[in-house]
Amino acid sequence: MNKTPQQQDKVELMRAGSVVSSFAGAFGASLRETRLTAILGYLIALKPEVFRKEFGITGTIESVSLETRHDQGRSDILIKSTDGLAVVEAKVDATDPSKQAEKYDATWRVLLTEYSPTSSQKTKEVIYRRWRDIADLIQRNGSKFSRGEERFVSNDLIKYMKEHNMIPNEQDKIINARDINYYKYIVTADFFLKGHLYGYPYEKVSQLYEARYFAPCFGGDVPSLRPGLQKGISYIAKIISVKDAETRTDFLEIEKQARKDGFDGASDCVKDFKDWFFPKKNSKRFNVVFLSVPRHAFNPPIQKAFLTESTRFKKNFSFDDLYRAWSGEQIWKNE
Repeated sequence: MNKTPQQQDKVELMRAGSVVSSFAGAFGASLRETRLTAILGYLIALKPEVFRKEFGITGTIESVSLETRHDQGRSDILIKSTDGLAVVEAKVDATDPSKQAEKYDATWRVLLTEYSPTSSQKTKEVIYRRWRDIADLIQRNGSKFSRGEERFVSNDLIKYMKEHNMIPNEQDKIINARDINYYKYIVTADFFLKGHLYGYPYEKVSQLYEARYFAPCFGGDVPSLRPGLQKGISYIAKIISVKDAETRTDFLEIEKQARKDGFDGASDCVKDFKDWFFPKKNSKRFNVVFLSVPRHAFNPPIQKAFLTESTRFKKNFSFDDLYRAWSGEQIWKNE
């Protein structure tokens, strides 16, 4: 039974047409140092002792300040302890923030960056850390971040870093696999291979919103209609965006935006897709997945039996999952 609006636990939050998957992401899709340091500063204030040891700060932390103005600039995070001041300067790339940090009067300088310092640059007073070190610190001290507020903030920080590929993401289930078959005189494999599109009835909650890649599983009818294609998963395409539309006008608007984002599906196939999913008289809502050029990744294809025990499926997998299934392991038995 479908839930009434009063019974729904939650609905998807959208920003500029895209699903928001973290609290930090609600403030914008772009990666911002100020957003990261604000979350980190808040977390340091919640659990100062954990970060005091990691940053080599002595004494007892008394306060944490964000974007403090100094005579020669503004520090990202300023930590005051009974033994002195610590300045935290952060970069989301491999920039060395040491010169910026030297402008501020501080006992310790903590530099968050992907920059690799020389041995002479690292001292007891100058501490270099990567963002993945912060994620490891939080995960190692999971029991210390177990209460509601601490758990929410720490989990959201890690999720935000994963969204922007700041920390390793190899084991995340970021590949959505679904059946593609012959459907009412339409070979939907053509939409995927030529139009770089996939459409399906609108879903409020879908694993595709969390995926970064799409891997169609061709059914038994596809090879008979399109010689050269084989049953199973052989192609993968990067997801550009997942949008929803109900009318032809809606579709034209989201296609226009997708073109700006790099979508380059063949015009004739895109037209066929539009005519099929959005006829002139239409009252159904569909999700549309805009994709990059499909890549032939597996030969021979991965057979569905190694991924699921179900006859039909739509599920997210990691790259490791697919490679294990490709080698003949029934991964669903170990889930």
